[in-house]
Amino acid sequence: MTENTNHKITLRNGPTTATILPGAGATLTSLEVAGKPVLLPLHGAVEPGAWPAGGMPVCFPFAGRVWHEGKLGAYLPGSMRENKQEKQRAKPHQMPLHGFGFSSSWEVESHSESEATLTLKDSIETQKLFPWRFTAQLKYSLQPTGIETRLNIRCDEILSGADGASMPVAPGFHPYFAARHPVDHCEGYFSFAYDHLEVPALEAIAVTSEGNAGPKKRATDLLPHGPAGIKAPLHDEKIHNLIFSGLSGRKITLGQIQISWTKESLWQHIVCWAKPEKHFFCVEPWYGLPDAVHRKDGVMELKEGDSCAFAVAIDVTGAAM
Repeated sequence: MTENTNHKITLRNGPTTATILPGAGATLTSLEVAGKPVLLPLHGAVEPGAWPAGGMPVCFPFAGRVWHEGKLGAYLPGSMRENKQEKQRAKPHQMPLHGFGFSSSWEVESHSESEATLTLKDSIETQKLFPWRFTAQLKYSLQPTGIETRLNIRCDEILSGADGASMPVAPGFHPYFAARHPVDHCEGYFSFAYDHLEVPALEAIAVTSEGNAGPKKRATDLLPHGPAGIKAPLHDEKIHNLIFSGLSGRKITLGQIQISWTKESLWQHIVCWAKPEKHFFCVEPWYGLPDAVHRKDGVMELKEGDSCAFAVAIDVTGAAM
């Protein structure tokens, strides 16, 4: 971490502005269109290592929690889990909730009026948690009515602590959309509170009290189906801690917001999370489920020199200006 975790980069493109904190996880801390917050802005200082509860933090190398032998925050690389003898002698690695990307200081690679590219490389500290050398790059491209974000990940070297295992990644983005609470009045926000969330999903998974994924169910058994997929009002608490899976499309509608991604961005799940008393609603694209590193096909495994890319675009075209 750098000492100044609150040094800001400001981007502008027409009526749209955004801010980024390189020293606090390269977090997108605000996004406004025509003076209205699209993301819940982060106010005040972000303490070193603290989760930035607002804006859009990045979850890297894993989104969600991990467990090993019932112990929260610990995991084993793939080859160690698959071999009983190795599993018995292996010492699990530690991993915080949502990884360490959000608590790391990212280097500013380039910065223009409407774009910024930031890079995170492995360090002695990250190697204690994640025994691979890597390069992660975040590119923010501000548009007149939103923003495009792209995360590139490359495995540079498999270290001895990985015991030859490929580098597992299951990243995610965690946008806090600024949603008015249905009861409380909050000036200036786009009026999401009484609008609907539409997700092209076939399955729905409730999150357990421990933060893990419960059994898959047909999405239509829990929520009504609209022309673009599952359609539910934001104030329906059934979706406040729900994972949508079996995605059949690459676009989500949240009130006046469209959240979309490219074909190469292999998001497999959409996590919804909200606190009814708060002015936000999270719609999070994730590659894996909670405890992804211990699930079959839960992570993308990168050999040395392999890379992958994940992108997400947020657009408010047609929003009342």
